[in-house]
Amino acid sequence: LDQALARRPALVVSVAGDGAALSAAAAAHPEIRFVAVDEPGAAAADNLLAVGGEYLREDEAAFMAGLLAGMVNRNNRVGWIGGSASPSDLRYANGFLHGVRVTCPICLVYSSALPAAGGEPDIAASVAYLQGSYIDTASAAPGAARDAALVRLTGLQVRVAGTYDGFVDAAFPSGAAGAANVLGAPVYRPDLLLKDALPGFLAGEAAAGPLWYGLETGGLAYDALPNSW
Repeated sequence: LDQALARRPALVVSVAGDGAALSAAAAAHPEIRFVAVDEPGAAAADNLLAVGGEYLREDEAAFMAGLLAGMVNRNNRVGWIGGSASPSDLRYANGFLHGVRVTCPICLVYSSALPAAGGEPDIAASVAYLQGSYIDTASAAPGAARDAALVRLTGLQVRVAGTYDGFVDAAFPSGAAGAANVLGAPVYRPDLLLKDALPGFLAGEAAAGPLWYGLETGGLAYDALPNSW
């Protein structure tokens, strides 16, 4: 970042780096325009346009997963993996439940508490509980242990829906076993958000706050895969 600023550019675009450092640079260089894409900690300012990162409607991402999990369910039994009382986990859980209720009002949703960084015993217990509940479809809040549980469920012919962009690549690298039982995952669209906001920002207008990934902004979509419908 320091090397880029030394060249005195008119615009600096940073993707998935250090949001706090970019915010500090924007404050120190009001003459330069900054765009932060998926930069946690990037605070929107007059000369800093923040896109995504923590500005994500987590409930809406999970809502779409719930819509799909309920729509294709064959036995009215749906699984959810989450469990912590964190605001983020609660937003994912509530969004998923509402999505299921829209497409499968009679579905029973079985919830398993699994810490995002849980160990092998936690993962095994979560899978065993959901297997014993005879679920047909499932989803989970983001987290490595939760991804691992979903992967194991696909091996039991449970079809799963992701709740974050990159879920398929993270949980099923290189087409790992079980990938055919993935129903889909959210897609974040910074390009669509920037298409409308960038021209005015580059013309000198102050950034109008952060740009959120959400259904109402057009920055959040869902890629439903034609695998196991």
